[in-house]
Amino acid sequence: MINQSSPENIYFERLITPPEGGVFHYKADQTLRYRSEPGCDDGPYMFRDDISWNDPEPWDHETAKRQQPLFDNNPNDYEGLGGDGGSQVSLCSTPDVSWDLVPEEPVKFDLEKELSRSKWCRTAVASLFGKKTASIFYAPLHCGCFWCSDCGGKSGFIRDRRRNYVYAKPNHGQVPRDMAERKAVANRYQAGKLVLTTPANVPAKLISRKGMNEIYGAMKRTAKHFFPDENIMAALQVCGDEHPERLHIHLHVSIFYPREEHHRLRLAPEKLAAIKDRLAQELRAIGFEGVRGPGEQIEGKLVDVRYNLAPKVEQVMHMINYATRPLGAEHLKAWQASENGPAMIDLCVRQLKGFRFIRFWGPWARCRYKDKQDIKKEVEGVIGEPVKFIGFVTMPQLRDLMQSGEVRKIGSLL
Repeated sequence: MINQSSPENIYFERLITPPEGGVFHYKADQTLRYRSEPGCDDGPYMFRDDISWNDPEPWDHETAKRQQPLFDNNPNDYEGLGGDGGSQVSLCSTPDVSWDLVPEEPVKFDLEKELSRSKWCRTAVASLFGKKTASIFYAPLHCGCFWCSDCGGKSGFIRDRRRNYVYAKPNHGQVPRDMAERKAVANRYQAGKLVLTTPANVPAKLISRKGMNEIYGAMKRTAKHFFPDENIMAALQVCGDEHPERLHIHLHVSIFYPREEHHRLRLAPEKLAAIKDRLAQELRAIGFEGVRGPGEQIEGKLVDVRYNLAPKVEQVMHMINYATRPLGAEHLKAWQASENGPAMIDLCVRQLKGFRFIRFWGPWARCRYKDKQDIKKEVEGVIGEPVKFIGFVTMPQLRDLMQSGEVRKIGSLL
């Protein structure tokens, strides 16, 4: 099965004898996930709570020379414990443990270094050993940065990965293999979409990671009050299409109804007005001033809430495609040329690193299908067999193997 959420190219090489041992340059469970922009329901925490913040990237050539074994040389640390990476403390001796209180230091963030990560996109390739076929599989690694020409924008890796995750929710956790399967999944639903927009004068305290979560929460409480038991996908966007240099926070709330249940998709004017009243109340509660709903007898600017219908399968697919698009290189370029650009760069590049832009409410949020941000599971979904990491190679090495005919392409990101 070709999994569209897999890395852009996956290659195959047949082996006669499985490799022995294997040395990792990096800790596989921490560096082989797409940390820069997961764009999913259960993305990792960042900064102080994220223990992998300072881990080297697989494409960082300066740190690639420092090879690190996957496990310590302890006699009882892995297979004897029956776990996949169990305790790494030898059971034959008791280590001396001392607890020192280390004062907290502010997290250091190097903007230039962060922006330069896109230069190493797809320069490193993960090698994985297939346990059933005794074959080697190669998967190029993406940087996952929205300003990267391969990862960000309307046709990049991030968008495809977000979209595939959305389609997997109603499809029993399976990503559709092609456009026909994707259309079949979308054909099971009709949808309505609310677009909830914040006023232009966003309080300064909300222009932060914590603030974006507060805005998300205010809009979630509004939508769930009127649609408490529906399958909902919510996608936060911080910029509009016409003026990418401006902060324009809005939330796409897509409400999916099973087609066979014949729900009424249209909203009565009174219900839409009530949604606006509730949103205005929620926004004022988190710090917005001068906003009101149409049914409130107070001074202020009317909140902006729009509603669209998607009864046809093509409209449902377009709704998913539009809501899951990430920022792109054009946004960073617009910010760099804008007077207020530094604040936008700080928000979107530093503070929202790893932010969950796509979230699910209702039954889909409670389902067991999660995006684990793990390239190992991505490849397993394509080849249909368990794999284990055996190391990294460079992209030139992979090209040489392709030219020699030792590997062949078996999957691609559509």
